Order: sequence, then structure tokens, then C-alpha cells
Amino acid sequence: MGTRDDKVPWIRDIAVHRLTNSDSCNASPQCAERFAAAVKRELQSDVPNERREAIGWLIWVDSVAKLEKKRGRYADGLPILSDLMLRTLLDEASQDRNVEVGDQAFQARELFDVYRNGSQGDCFEIVPALRKAAHWNTKHDPVPVGLTYTYGCIPLV
Repeated sequence: MGTRDDKVPWIRDIAVHRLTNSDSCNASPQCAERFAAAVKRELQSDVPNERREAIGWLIWVDSVAKLEKKRGRYADGLPILSDLMLRTLLDEASQDRNVEVGDQAFQARELFDVYRNGSQGDCFEIVPALRKAAHWNTKHDPVPVGLTYTYGCIPLV
């Protein structure tokens, strides 16, 4: 867990990736508390790249949690960061004072919501720069708005 605080960003990333796959860390409430505290600390950094790095960790944890849920291993996110805590952190990060960092967190939060609450065939469109998202149950062509946006549907299995 100590390497999570290393000054070198790639060492911190490796530490986060290893922690999310560590059965011993996922089994330890203390590890979960320390991990959440480290993410919160990074989200409060005065350095925008460190805040962006923390959002990247949240996106990574979300991807691992979705995979583990499909495997039936964990039902509520990873033990080191529950779905509720993950969503809360993404929501807080979407209010970042750096608009680009906030946009990245907003998009991640909206994707989190779609894949946690949506059903097969549900579609979405997210425009981070406007902090707007739309969700619907039938596929339709996205309306080009001249802004960067994300569009997709939950696959039918």
C-alpha cells in the first residue's frame, strides 16, 4: 500500500492495479479504508494531473468491478471500493475546479450509471462539455452537436 504514495506516477498506477487484484487487500477492511483515503487525497491535490490520475484509478476500479460482477465474484463493486463509494467519488470529482478534469469524471460517472442501472439494449449519449446525458430504451442515431460526445448501447447477450 505504501507504493500508492510514491512520487512517481507510474509506480502509483502499478500499485493501484495490483491492489484491485489482491485477494488479501479485498479481504481487509483496513486496506479498503486506506485505498479510499488515498483516492480522496489524490482527488484533493492541487495538481490537476494528480486529480486526473485518481479519476483514472476510479475508471480502472470500475472496469475490474464490472468484470468481477460478471464472473459472480463480487456483487457490489470491489470490496476495496464499493459501487456506492465509487459513484460518490466520481460525483465529487465531476465538480473539479478544472473543467477538463470535471468533464472526464462526469463522463465516467454517467457510464458507471448506465452500466450499473441499464438493461440490455439501453442506449446513451453523453456530452461532457455540457454536462448532459440522455438514456433511452431503443437505438437511434445520435444527433451530431459539434462537440465531443460518447454514444453507445448496452449489448444484447
